[in-house]
Amino acid sequence: MKYPADWRARRFLVMFAAVCCLLAQAASAKETPLPAAANLALEAAAAARQHMPLILIVSLPDCPYCEQVRRRHLVPMHKQGFIVRQVYINGESSVTGFDGKPLSQKQLALDYAVKAAPTVLFLDMQGRPLAAPIVGALLEDFYGAYLDEAIATAKQKLAQ
Repeated sequence: MKYPADWRARRFLVMFAAVCCLLAQAASAKETPLPAAANLALEAAAAARQHMPLILIVSLPDCPYCEQVRRRHLVPMHKQGFIVRQVYINGESSVTGFDGKPLSQKQLALDYAVKAAPTVLFLDMQGRPLAAPIVGALLEDFYGAYLDEAIATAKQKLAQ
């Protein structure tokens, strides 16, 4: 069997492209980290001391829309000092609820009637919603404005 003169270069390029695709896929699968909810009452109390709501994102693993909201909006807010926590809509891990009792992340999502990910909740120290939840990724150009409006509404209710 006779190979073309540039067969080694072609083979190298095909293998190089395959490796690049695998590396890109692995990089995109990594989630931007946000602290997981652990004790909602304590986390909400910390937020209340700042006169802010507890911001809770209910997400799904490997959800590109959840990743977009985390990376572009919630992680920067967390770095600025906002109390932002995450749970998974289908998560079995336990969190301590507002009543001090353990519950699964999945049950928490059900308690707030979360049906889609991402959903961002704005909660007071008793776990009551302070603003309408933001469901989905919506329009990227306006997402920051939706967050700002929800936080302003929540702060206004906290001040009452």
